[in-house]
Amino acid sequence: MSGSIIKKGLEPGIYFGLPEDIYFADTAISRSDIMALLDTPNTFWQQSWMNPAKQVKEKKEEMIFGSAFHKLLFEPKDFSNHFFIMPPEQFQRNKYMLTSTQFDQLQRSIKVLRAGKEANMFLRGGMPEVTIVFDDGGVRYRTRHDYLCVPLTTEFKTSMSIDEWHLKNEFRRRGLHVQYALYVRSRQRFKEQYAAGEAAVYGQVDKKWFHKFLEQELNDFIFIFQRKTEPFPYLPLMPEADTYDDGFDDIEKTRRIYLQYMEYYGTGRPWPVSEGKVKRFSMRYGIIDGE
Repeated sequence: MSGSIIKKGLEPGIYFGLPEDIYFADTAISRSDIMALLDTPNTFWQQSWMNPAKQVKEKKEEMIFGSAFHKLLFEPKDFSNHFFIMPPEQFQRNKYMLTSTQFDQLQRSIKVLRAGKEANMFLRGGMPEVTIVFDDGGVRYRTRHDYLCVPLTTEFKTSMSIDEWHLKNEFRRRGLHVQYALYVRSRQRFKEQYAAGEAAVYGQVDKKWFHKFLEQELNDFIFIFQRKTEPFPYLPLMPEADTYDDGFDDIEKTRRIYLQYMEYYGTGRPWPVSEGKVKRFSMRYGIIDGE
């Protein structure tokens, strides 16, 4: 199994201050890769590093807004190094632009978050934009944690609604159950690999904080959903064990697919949409996988 791991790219470890373009260009499997594999193997191949015709996507306005939110929330002193507000005194190269309306929206939504009664649990004492790369079951995975705290990871999501039924659909549509399981697993596996001398620390981190992180047995995860519109209500959600189980099942399913297609097709040719193998089907249990 270990021979199937792609060695090029980031090594197993925890990365502080890793630029996001390096993270997104890495060969390890991410949550979005797992969702692509659940669609078809070809969908995954098309968006992967194996596709020589793959084009680097421009950052969409929604992604820029999300990055600005994280920077202003956790690293406000560094905000002006990455963003500028229109209209500027002069155009600023290599920075993303926000309108004054967008900036005002960011400030007001963050103010609502900080006013919450339990905000200390997920807004303080952590490290922003932390990358963890780990090996598991013959596959190398990668995760990028919005805010890595000692006992838990905080993930922020904007949403058109924080209604219960809408959020249920969001979990399935965006693969948040997979993200939950993968990110919890990344915390666990990093600690295991680090203890075994199979993972390292990259970047600058407070030694006392890191020691507490290593010693902490809890590896929880919390989603913070905040509505995009006034008055910016938000809802912290800590998923139950069944959500983890569903996500881990999908990770295991795609792990088998990935290893099977990597062994047979390798990295030098496109992966097919489907092999068209006959499957058994039950009205009660659905598709029965004989593997």
